[in-house]
Amino acid sequence: MLNRTGDGSWQGKTNRRNGRRTRSGRGRCHKRLQGFVELGEQFVQQGKLASALESYHNAVEMAPNNGSLRRRLEDVDLAFLRQRAVEAQADAKKDPADARKRAFATERLTEVTSRELAILTQRVKENPGNDRQAFRLADLYRRCNQLNWQRHSLNRFQTIRNCAPRRSSVWANAGSNRMAKLTTAGFSWKRHFA
Repeated sequence: MLNRTGDGSWQGKTNRRNGRRTRSGRGRCHKRLQGFVELGEQFVQQGKLASALESYHNAVEMAPNNGSLRRRLEDVDLAFLRQRAVEAQADAKKDPADARKRAFATERLTEVTSRELAILTQRVKENPGNDRQAFRLADLYRRCNQLNWQRHSLNRFQTIRNCAPRRSSVWANAGSNRMAKLTTAGFSWKRHFA
């Protein structure tokens, strides 16, 4: 049997053959866990974030109650999502006319923001005294609101434009006078965005 001593170290039965203490209850599993963590760090340094993510997933599965390990996994996960978003944006810049690539890049960016929001919210709940994290969370919420506002207004305007042929009475003089026609038709931006 292994027992904790007063100073936090482990005290076990001595092995009769060589007189050393054994760590039969903990050794192999602990070594495997350390191996996964070290491998994950190596992959992070090499920039292989997908492999690092897999290593950290294995480590967290072995020690689900280890908070620092779980936070490290979240950081690596976020870095991986950011890397994918950057690649998607670079791909979209190469071909600016391709709307699908632009939409895909925006989707990747949104994925990063929502993941970061979830992680920070959880961390602020766990540790409300950390002002730095709280400020980061507030800043992220502000950026999200701006992004959502821009995207929502763009989608709304696109929808209105798509409806143009079917609403001939409102769009009688469609063209440069489009926004003026909208306001005269009793369209309220505030009501639609409330």
